[in-house]
Amino acid sequence: MGQRGRTTGRATAVAVALVLVAAVLVVVHQAGAPVPALLAAQGISTAVVAVQLVRRGVAARRAWWFVLVGLLVLDVDLLLHHVPAVPQPLPDWWLAATPLGLLAALLGVAQLLIGPHRGHDTSVVESAIFTVTTTTLLWGVVVQPHLAQIGASSAAQLHAGASVFLSSAIAGAGVRVALARPDGRGSLRYVVAALSLNLIAQVARVVTWEHDLARAPWVGLVWIGVYLSIAAAAAHPDSAHLVGLRSPRTARLTGVRVAALALAMALNPVVVAVQQLTGAAPDTAALLFGTLLIAPLVAVLLHQVSLAQADVEARMAYQAVHDPLTGLPNRRRVDELARTLVDRVASGGSPGAVVLFVDLDDFKEVNDTYGHGVGDDLLVIVAQRLAEAVGEQGERGTPGERGEPRSEGVVARFGGDEFLVLLEGPVDGLAERASAAIEARLAEPVDLGPLVTSARASIGSAQVRRGESRTASSLLSEADAAMYADKRRRRRRGGRALNGTSGRARG
Repeated sequence: MGQRGRTTGRATAVAVALVLVAAVLVVVHQAGAPVPALLAAQGISTAVVAVQLVRRGVAARRAWWFVLVGLLVLDVDLLLHHVPAVPQPLPDWWLAATPLGLLAALLGVAQLLIGPHRGHDTSVVESAIFTVTTTTLLWGVVVQPHLAQIGASSAAQLHAGASVFLSSAIAGAGVRVALARPDGRGSLRYVVAALSLNLIAQVARVVTWEHDLARAPWVGLVWIGVYLSIAAAAAHPDSAHLVGLRSPRTARLTGVRVAALALAMALNPVVVAVQQLTGAAPDTAALLFGTLLIAPLVAVLLHQVSLAQADVEARMAYQAVHDPLTGLPNRRRVDELARTLVDRVASGGSPGAVVLFVDLDDFKEVNDTYGHGVGDDLLVIVAQRLAEAVGEQGERGTPGERGEPRSEGVVARFGGDEFLVLLEGPVDGLAERASAAIEARLAEPVDLGPLVTSARASIGSAQVRRGESRTASSLLSEADAAMYADKRRRRRRGGRALNGTSGRARG
C-alpha cells in the first residue's frame, strides 16, 4: 500500500473512531451520567494531543502545546466543579481558570490556522472583527438581559463574557481559513468544527444558566463534540502538515471596509450610550471584552495593510529599475550605476572601470523562425550566462597586480538583444579576459525545445583608469561604437549567431 493509501486508511480510522466514541459517550450522557461522559471526552482529547506531541506526530508543536495546556486547565476546572470533596461554590478568583484555559487552547488553535503563513492577508483579522461585532449585538440583545434577569454576579458575567468573546474571535478566523481552503485537509476541518461547536457551547452555557448556574443537560453534548473534534484533529494524518491560508490576497482598505471597521469600533460606545439613555445598567462585559478584542485586531489589521503597502512600493521600486524578463538591471538602473562608477574612478576611489556592450548577432532570425517565446527563452539563458561569466571574473580577481582589488561586475539588459556589462577593477587586460569568458559561455549549446543552438555576440569595450575624468554617456557611446565595429568585422568574416541549429519538433 502506498503512502496515499496509508494516509486515507488512517483518516478513515480516525473518522470511524470518532463516530463510535461519540455514540458511546452520548449513550452514557443520556443515561444520566453527563459529567462522566464529559470528563471522558476531555480526557480522550487531552490524551490524544499529549501522545501526538510525545510521538512528534503533529506539525507546529508549539501550537499544540498551547492546546494541551489549555485542555489540562479545563480538565482540572471540570474536576473541581464535580468532585464531592471540593467545597462549592468555588471562590470567584477561580472563575478565571476557564477563560485562561480556553485562551491557551484558542491561541494554540490560532497558530495552527495561520501556521507558516506570514503574508499580509487581512481577511482572517477582518473575519475575527466581524464575529466579535456580531457577538456584541448578540450579547446585548440575548445574553446580557438573561444574566441580569437571573441575577448573575459581576464576576460570573465577566467570566461568561471572556469565554464567549474569545471563542467568537477565534471561530471567525477559523471559518475564514476554512473558506479560503475549499480543499481543506481533514485536520483543518476538525479544527474548524471544534471552534464552531465551542462558540455554540459557550453561548448555550450562558443562556441556559439558572439562578444556581446549573447548565441544561444538552449543552454537555455540544462540549463532547468540541473535545472529540480536537482529538480527531490531532489524530488525523494531516496534522503532520496542517497549514492555514494557501494564497494570501492583497491587503487593501476600500471605502466599504473602512466604514465597516469604523462601525465595529463605534459599536460598543453606541451600545453603552443607548443603555444609559434607556436607564439600563451599562454592559460591562461587552464594553470590556469587545473593546479589548476589537482594538488590537484593528491595530493588527492596519499593521498588515501598512506592510502590504510597503511591499507594493518595494516591488514597484524594483520593477522600475529591473528588466521583467531577465530580472537584470534595466537601462535606467545601469545608467545610474555607470554615473556612480565613473565618478568613483575619477575621484581615485576605484582602480578603474570597463564597459562591455554585448549585442546578440542575428537574434531577429530566432524570433522570426521560432517565435518570440523561444526568443525570450534564449534571452533569459544569455542573461544567466553573462552573469555567470562576469561572476567568474570576479572570483578569479586580477592576477599580476599585487594590492589591487579584484574585479567586480554588473550585468544589465540595455534593451532588446543588447546587454551591458560594468566591470570595476584594474583595467589592464580586464576587457579581453571578460570578453573571452563571455564568448566561451555563450558558445555552449542551448536546448530551447524546437531549437538547439549556441549564441554569438558582438562585443565592444571602453575603459577608464583611476583619476581619469570621463562621463558615463561618453563611455557607453565608445563601447557602443566598438560593438558595432566588431559586428561589421564578424559579418565580413561570415559569422552567424546560430551555430549547429536543428529544427527538432516539439514532442
